[in-house]
Formats: sequence, C-alpha cells, structure tokens
Amino acid sequence: MLSHPVRSNPPFPEEGQQGPAAYLLADLGAMPDQSPLLPVALNDRGELATHGLGPAGEPDSWKVYGYVHKDGRRTQHAIPPGRTPVSGLSGTGLLCGAARRNGGSPLHAWATHLGWFGADFWPDRDSFCTGVNVHGAATGHVLAPTDEGGTHRRAFYVAADGRLSLLQPPCADEITAVAINDAGDVLLNSTPARRAGRSTRTWRWRDGCFQLTSGLGGDTWGMALTPGGSVAGHALTPQGERHAIFWCEGRTYDLNPAGGWESEALAANDQRIVVGRMLDPGGESQAFRWTPAEGMRPLLDLVAYAEGWQLQKANCLNARGLIAGTGLFEGMRRGFLLTPAE
Repeated sequence: MLSHPVRSNPPFPEEGQQGPAAYLLADLGAMPDQSPLLPVALNDRGELATHGLGPAGEPDSWKVYGYVHKDGRRTQHAIPPGRTPVSGLSGTGLLCGAARRNGGSPLHAWATHLGWFGADFWPDRDSFCTGVNVHGAATGHVLAPTDEGGTHRRAFYVAADGRLSLLQPPCADEITAVAINDAGDVLLNSTPARRAGRSTRTWRWRDGCFQLTSGLGGDTWGMALTPGGSVAGHALTPQGERHAIFWCEGRTYDLNPAGGWESEALAANDQRIVVGRMLDPGGESQAFRWTPAEGMRPLLDLVAYAEGWQLQKANCLNARGLIAGTGLFEGMRRGFLLTPAE
C-alpha cells in the first residue's frame, strides 16, 4: 500500500501528547583503555546492549567486545568478539550480531539461541543478523555474489526453529534488513533494479506481503520499527534535503518540515516519541526528541545536570521512555543513557 506524504506536522489523535519534561543522564562508561562503550539496542526491560573496542594497541584489531547493561551492572553474556559483535536485543534478552570466529574468517551472523547460524548457511560469505524478537525469529542480510563478479545484500528471515527464508521485495536489487518486531514484521531497505531507477525504498514485510512506505518525494531509508509496526527513518525532499520521518498508520510525517537543517530519525516507540539526530548547516550534530505536541527539540534542553556534555545522536528508545545515544563529554566521545526524571 502506498501512502501519501504529509508536508507539515498534522495533529495525531493524541494531540496533547508529549514526552517527559526532564531526564537524568548516566555515562555508559569505558573499557580499561578508556575507549567508550556505545549503545546499540535497548529493550523494554531496560537492558541495554553496547559495544566497546578492545585494548589500545592490540594487534587483533578485529576484536570488538559486546556487553549488556542492567541496573548499573555490566556483563558479556558470552557475546563473541567480532567486528560488530552485538546488533540486536529482544525483550526477553536474546542477543544477535555478527562476528569473526578467528579474526580472518568471514563475518558470521549469530544469535543467542541459534548459535553461529551464518556459518551453517553461508560458510564462505559475510552475513549479519540485525534483529531478533521475543519468539526467537531473527533477520539480517548476507553478501551474495552477482553475475558481474561483485556482491550485493540479500535479506533473510530465520524462524525460531531455524527455517530460513530469503526476503525479496518487488524490483529490488540490493536489500538490507534493519529490524524485526515481536509481531514478526521486518523492516527492509532496498535499491531497485536498474530498470526501475536507483532510488532507495523502505518496506515493511508482514504476513508474507511487502508494504511500501512513502517518502517526501525522494529516497527513503528506514532505521527503526516499533512493536506496533510504525517506522522511523529519513527521506529526501524534492529539494534534496534529508528530513527525519515517522511512518504511522499509513501516513508519512515530516518531523522538521520547516527545513534549514538535515535530520534522521533513529528510534521510535508506540507512544509516538521519536529520537535521532539533526545536523545544522555547519555539520554539527545534535540529538533530538520529537513528540506530536512539542515537535522536534534538542535533547540536551531536556536533560538535568548535563554540564560538559554534548548529546550528538540518540539511537535507542524503549516503551518506558529511556533513551540511549552517543555524544561528547568534555570533548571525549561517550555513550549515555537517559532516564525520565518523573
């Protein structure tokens, strides 16, 4: 189903809805060599998956370590080291990602309950698991060879029992799977086949059918999928500006219709709170929060006791309103977690 873009911020049914008035900030900490722990995924139980680089100067530069944070404690949960060790975290604590077994092998998709399934399905190709849900279904993509001798991405869905399906939207050439929710919806981005042009498109796969989300006249790129099936991401306007968008109930909402800066939405929840980052004309990045009632606001304006911090990007959000992202503290890169103060 194609929906019509909206070029302003129309009211949602919950017209007066707004997010917490203030947040308390926690630093996510660092590795022993002071390389920061950066957030990757956040579930509704408040568990936060992060990754941190290995010790400085270590010859095995492929080693990156993943952690799970809960109630101020940090554990590794037997997460394998790899280039991107953790990329997804379900509401029941299942983890997924991609890692190299011995440093020199291809990247293999893995999940807590499925093991190194990428090595079983595609032993000689790079594969990536980008999401897992509470039922154990997982999604991601694999690098497949092309007729011209190159590679392109092919999206996959793995059921909880290990059955594999490849996801192929219409007229799509390169397909990237971004996320999966507990209903089994999968968020996909694709580059159409050459005969159909080269713009990127965003799809929601539901019950075996592909539903195309609309943009603002140009390319779209989905970044997050809510439990209810809404999509956050960004789209190009006819003027070529990149704007954060929220696709909800078949309509596309431009989150900064006035323009003047570029933005992208990176996470959302079904309370219709959206977070991401905006770039000013000078290229400086600021984390933002958007709600139907308040529109887009710099996230730092809502944080108490944040002296010395620049919040540059918010990329995780859960149903309880917790927000995680990355920024600078006294000029050094850090990860942060925001908890509603009320």
